[in-house]
Amino acid sequence: MSLHSQLSQDQLGNAVARRQGDGDIAISVAGLASLENDVRFSESSRVNLGSLAKLATGAMICRLWPERLERSSIALHSVIPSLRGSWLGECTIEMLLEHRAGLFDYRTLLELRDYIGPLYVTRREIAMLAVAQGGPAVDLDQYSNTGYVLLRMALEAATGMSIEQCWREATGGREDIGFWVTNPELPIASRAWGYRQSVSGFARLWSLAADDAGASNYWGTVAEAMRLAEFIDAAYRCCGVLRDNLSGPYGAAAVRSDGWLATGADGGFSAAVFVDNGRSRCAAVTNRCDTSAIDLVASYIDGDEFQIPAYGDGIQPSSALGRLGHAAPADGIYHHDGLRLSVEMVTVDGHRRLRAGRRVYDESEVWAVAEGSNSMRLSFGHLRGVRLVRVA
Repeated sequence: MSLHSQLSQDQLGNAVARRQGDGDIAISVAGLASLENDVRFSESSRVNLGSLAKLATGAMICRLWPERLERSSIALHSVIPSLRGSWLGECTIEMLLEHRAGLFDYRTLLELRDYIGPLYVTRREIAMLAVAQGGPAVDLDQYSNTGYVLLRMALEAATGMSIEQCWREATGGREDIGFWVTNPELPIASRAWGYRQSVSGFARLWSLAADDAGASNYWGTVAEAMRLAEFIDAAYRCCGVLRDNLSGPYGAAAVRSDGWLATGADGGFSAAVFVDNGRSRCAAVTNRCDTSAIDLVASYIDGDEFQIPAYGDGIQPSSALGRLGHAAPADGIYHHDGLRLSVEMVTVDGHRRLRAGRRVYDESEVWAVAEGSNSMRLSFGHLRGVRLVRVA
């Protein structure tokens, strides 16, 4: 048994920052940045800020193509010629920005195919997974990291610069708001280690590595996360699209008045920043993905002033399995030919379970509608409305 499998999640670390009015930022830290090496979490501990990277990618996309009508008219194949002739090439920039291309998330597909790391997933492989999907999902609304990897590729193709160069150009070379890392295996100064909860309840090291800059792999401290959010706020306001583009599709959990709450979770990390009138009021970063940083931020926001939304890792099911007024799917193995995906519906002690790849989802995490004696539409994890056929 490895050392980290014996250590409690309660030992994991976090940093929480709160701005005092419009002045100084007070930061408190707790726990460990590395369980194995007994390294304390500190103000300089950097974490993967997860989907906050999507907001930064969206800001760069909107600087390049400011008009929504323009973004809606640009087919992906016109920017990335190698996608010409595929269903994916017909998707527009705006469809990807809004998670409305019916494009599945690559990490969910890898998990369902029993992907076991540590392997390095390249952006080319991510794009190939997207093309292999063969067509849009039944439900077009699919929260998709894949879409933002493709947007990163579109940015690079249109500008002739790497994503890091695009970001340096967009920020005027600022170094106080974190940085992109296209290869997560590279060393990062003060990198915290990311963990998730194992089946036994102990912390386990999270090792999925992918070249998914644009969707994730933006590393920063809690103070850098606050400055990043302020830059994103200013960039969107310059394009006049803050309200439209931060209401959910671009990675923010909620918007109210002139404030918005951005969250991210990836690779055993989570982050959350609350921005009000262009200033980051509070933020939290942690190497504990299972307990979201949003919970740490929520305690600093007046509930009467700003309602914290229910938010988890992935799309929230609209209801529990079998409680939608439709016939519950029969137990058995279901398959999606195009994606080579299989899941198993089982009933254990009267409770429905979904076995998919290496994960077991309970009925509170799954939304399903039986469409016939041998098929169903299913939503779980990052996937929505996937139609599967019963094979056994």
